[in-house]
Amino acid sequence: MAGRPQKTKCYLQISYPGASDYLTDEITEFSYTYDVMGVGDMCSFTVVSTPDGSRLRQLKEGASVQAFLRNPAVNGGKWTKKHSGIIVQRTADCAAGTIKVMVADRGWHLLHSAAPLWRRLRGLTMRDLLDPTAPAKRRFIDSSFGLVGLRTGLDANALNRALKLGKAGLIPPGQSPVDPVPVLQIEPGESYFDVLSRFAMRFNLLIGVSVDDWLQAWTPNYDRAAAYRVISKKGPGSEKNNAENVVRHDDITSRYTAVTVVGEIVVPPIDLRAQGQDAFSPNANKRRGYYEAAPGLLPFAHRKTASDGEMFTGDLARRQAEWVWKRGMFDSHHLEVTLTDHYQGDQWLEADQLVDVDCPEADAVGRYYAAQVTCSSTEAEGDTTTMILRWPHLLSASFGVWQSPPRYSGQQPAALTPGKGGGQ
Repeated sequence: MAGRPQKTKCYLQISYPGASDYLTDEITEFSYTYDVMGVGDMCSFTVVSTPDGSRLRQLKEGASVQAFLRNPAVNGGKWTKKHSGIIVQRTADCAAGTIKVMVADRGWHLLHSAAPLWRRLRGLTMRDLLDPTAPAKRRFIDSSFGLVGLRTGLDANALNRALKLGKAGLIPPGQSPVDPVPVLQIEPGESYFDVLSRFAMRFNLLIGVSVDDWLQAWTPNYDRAAAYRVISKKGPGSEKNNAENVVRHDDITSRYTAVTVVGEIVVPPIDLRAQGQDAFSPNANKRRGYYEAAPGLLPFAHRKTASDGEMFTGDLARRQAEWVWKRGMFDSHHLEVTLTDHYQGDQWLEADQLVDVDCPEADAVGRYYAAQVTCSSTEAEGDTTTMILRWPHLLSASFGVWQSPPRYSGQQPAALTPGKGGGQ
């Protein structure tokens, strides 16, 4: 809806080595995004330029930027740091008198920087691989990236979530133990993120960077109360509506009825014969794991098979098959919700929160997980928030217990009912 006022204000703090810090609140437009699955989350800010080019010189490529938002309805109108990163793109429009800068969080380095070629990972733990403060001889991540530490474990995003909401005084979550990684080396073309995500997947961990520049390897905590509510009804109850629109998306392409993952171990023929196996069978040294969805997911079989040479046992392959199935389900359905403000109640709208949805027309009634939030503000359209809501319990090692399951065709979806798996 055009003509809404811009209630949310923004200012940027820019720093560059060898130069004084610079602050500006002459922001005409901004778009802030936080995606729990994203690394290098990109935000855009449009700043008023100066005729002498001084502001463009202050907004140097590679400069560090911290973005702060303020709204009178949130946290008593105090400024909240919402984004931290580096300028990766800028566009100066002389006719418009503006400079648009794209600021990515420091996960950008992990995505776009090649990992040390042929670096051997022998003897390293996942903590060595992830921790930017590990001893120099064991450290994997380049110290120039500006990452200041590591948080890992269940709900290790809790502090980041609180900071983005403008809360203070929380104790950082404890660090969970992390096992050694297999003996491998970095190959040409692999980025830091390619390596980190490959091993984090084994532990069912998400990789991300917090607003205070910590690297995080974490699992969402679904055992929380809902932070927000989305209501979109027609007829009775519509007076409580708070969503401009709800759009439902479903895609069965990644909704599998069964997933099988095959790994491989190198075993000499004499050892295979000692184990009573046919040494000449092409599958003698294969290890297979599978995961089958609960009945009723689809009216036909839709199977996926994959190979992963690092699945050395049937149990590892089984866990990998379950991970592939869950991730496919996570991607197969979402709600796109449009809201008129950047807050609800007295707190910012943020990702990594649980949301109660009441939208019968979209057959979406129950609890969802906020996977992404984008807060945009322009002079023409005012403040708008778009949230991407997905089924919960699909980015965790186990399903947990549903407090209020979403409804699918009037029933709890088979997509969210634990299936069964095995390995050999």
